[in-house]
Amino acid sequence: MIRQISSWLEKRPTIAWTLVISYAVIIIALSSIPGSSLPSEKVPLQDTIEHIIEYAILGFLLIIAFLSTGYTLDRKTILVVIIVGAIYAVFDESYQSFVSDRIADVLDVFSDIVGVTLGVIIRIKKG
Repeated sequence: MIRQISSWLEKRPTIAWTLVISYAVIIIALSSIPGSSLPSEKVPLQDTIEHIIEYAILGFLLIIAFLSTGYTLDRKTILVVIIVGAIYAVFDESYQSFVSDRIADVLDVFSDIVGVTLGVIIRIKKG
């Protein structure tokens, strides 16, 4: 199913980039929730797991969007996608520092970068 989704999106750059931008907006919306309104962690490393999953989706969408606009699946493109994802993670964490009861956490940025990388790997391994 991942193969079909990525193949379909890679032929439709407008849709691919719209998904990236929409998902980035969703991430910022989630980061806008005050910390006092968030549920407490019930599972060890829950926050880390959530960051990895959240950014794996972003990484997957980013690599597809880049491929849809003519980039080739090579080391340079992969590095660019991971850097773009990392920059967004830093932006997101910095933004959170302005939200009530939230903090910017370097470990969250690290988890986000792991997630972006995982999303890229999922796309690479699709075929």
